[in-house]
Amino acid sequence: MSGPPAVLFRILAVLSIPLLGLALFVTLRLSLADYLARRGDLGSLNRAISLVPDHAGYYLRRAELSLETASSDLRRAAELRPRDAAPWVGLALLAESRGRIEEAESHLLHAARLDASFLPRWSLVNFYFRQQKWDSFWEWAARAARIYHGDLTALYQVCVRAGGSAQEILDKVAPDRPKAHRELLVVFTEDKRYPDAIPAALALLSHHRAGDTRFILNLSDRLLAIGQTEAALDLWNRLAHASLIPHAELDPPRGRSLTNADFQVQPSGMAFDWRLREIEGVRLGPGYRPGLEIRFSGRQPAESVLASQTLPVMGGRRYCLRWKAEAELSGAAPRWRIGDRTAALAEPEGELEFLAPAEASALNLELVTLAEPGTTRAEGTLRLHSLRLQPATD
Repeated sequence: MSGPPAVLFRILAVLSIPLLGLALFVTLRLSLADYLARRGDLGSLNRAISLVPDHAGYYLRRAELSLETASSDLRRAAELRPRDAAPWVGLALLAESRGRIEEAESHLLHAARLDASFLPRWSLVNFYFRQQKWDSFWEWAARAARIYHGDLTALYQVCVRAGGSAQEILDKVAPDRPKAHRELLVVFTEDKRYPDAIPAALALLSHHRAGDTRFILNLSDRLLAIGQTEAALDLWNRLAHASLIPHAELDPPRGRSLTNADFQVQPSGMAFDWRLREIEGVRLGPGYRPGLEIRFSGRQPAESVLASQTLPVMGGRRYCLRWKAEAELSGAAPRWRIGDRTAALAEPEGELEFLAPAEASALNLELVTLAEPGTTRAEGTLRLHSLRLQPATD
């Protein structure tokens, strides 16, 4: 038995057929347009726009490919997306390329009013850089940095190209965030402007984050490599004072120049800590504590550096290095070397006196293998228990 509801359902079913067909047609049309747009060539974009003439993204893509229609395409995209900054940024670039500088600036400022995101601010930073309008450049660089929590490296690099020092970028642009300070430090370090990077390192250090220590140590390391011992030592001591490294502060005037003397801490290989080398035929192990255990196979090179440390010293002062060790070795014993002075680790205890040159602020202490011609290379085990470095007494 069929009543009014059943009849109504049949009528709706019949009417829904063309509606479903229309929906399927629209879906296929949109899919085809999207496929054509993704192909990226001008002809395909023209066909996509003819299929879906109210898709702003298609006009933006075509504006990148066709200078002839770029202006009209960008304005059409702006109509379709009235709150989108991208079409106005495109119009600004187009105007600037044609020498219409005031129009370009007006478009960019309009884009920034429409959209509080990074894009229009970044575009204004680059515009003012190209136009060398430095007051506006720094203003918009600061605005861009404040609202952006991504990687600020590109922004900092433009600031550097504008002549900004690390301190100026810190004062004018960089947000007070550890990540922002770390990225600034990396920019100056990778640019090999090591002394100029110090303000960024100090800003990063002020956050007292253990995870950032290696970036500051890296700068200290680079400063040492170019002879900036005092600056490198200041960073090291600040890290030590903040307990961000497991070492004491160094103080050359008071005779404190040696780090990690008992090898209680695994050497980091950075700045004033020990640097252990991987040498064929030699095994330097952390398996012996306190101290350092070195096993020689007898197949190691005749001369090689096993471990080294940079010592901050007072020029003109005489020092004495003392050590305790136990050796089960045959052949030529390894030696301590500093400058032209050496001493073999052949006995359980030993010492080496040396004079720091008058102009020296740092010296390199090395543990080396030195097998003279006609001698047998070391074979066996050396256990180095402790070291002491003190100003020598007359």
